[in-house]
Amino acid sequence: MHQTKEKAYKYAKEKVLDSLKWSGININNGLEIEEIIAYNEKDTSIVISTEGKGKAIKNEKAFINFFTEGLNYELNKKEKSIIELLNLSFSEYSKSAQFVTLISAFELFIEKKVKQEEKIVDLIDNELFKKLNECQNKYKISDKKLNDLKSRIGKIKNLSIKDNCKKIIKRYLDQNIKYNGKLAVDFFDDCYDIRSQIVHSKDKLNKLDNNIIQELRKLVKDVLSCKLNSKN
Repeated sequence: MHQTKEKAYKYAKEKVLDSLKWSGININNGLEIEEIIAYNEKDTSIVISTEGKGKAIKNEKAFINFFTEGLNYELNKKEKSIIELLNLSFSEYSKSAQFVTLISAFELFIEKKVKQEEKIVDLIDNELFKKLNECQNKYKISDKKLNDLKSRIGKIKNLSIKDNCKKIIKRYLDQNIKYNGKLAVDFFDDCYDIRSQIVHSKDKLNKLDNNIIQELRKLVKDVLSCKLNSKN
């Protein structure tokens, strides 16, 4: 129970907002909610007013079922952000933007890093990059060589992120489940390699089709669903 009406209204507003977004990703539509207001009417009920935009909802029953399901979940900040990115992926114009948005959503599953090797990766990323810039003039390092070195260091960090994401998949999903004809871990491995190419050189954009994007979205959604249900 909430101690004040204001807190109760705020809680109701957040629950409805989260449930709408949960519905959006499950009906493969995507909902972008612009405004939601919870207020009291004659001290007897709470009235919810929303304003948003998205594609037409073709299956009303499915929407209601997913909305009701969403009300059962208590989401932390990272889980809320994952759902928001999943919804955003439906409205991004380019395939590459949709794809990178979904990879970013998956990276949010990673919990606080505690392993020693991951601390070293963070140290390299946060400190060595700064030192490289400071030393460029002193040691007469060309921009090309500097960028090449930064790229090599960046790959170390990406490897750490990818390995952590694969651990998440192994923790929450059945290891026999397949996406785009591949085991989940192998599919994500390919996706993260494509992500690196998009970010750095765009050489693999021709390998990025709608089916890969749809399967990656399903993978993120499935892991999120399993994670939420494991808390209940």
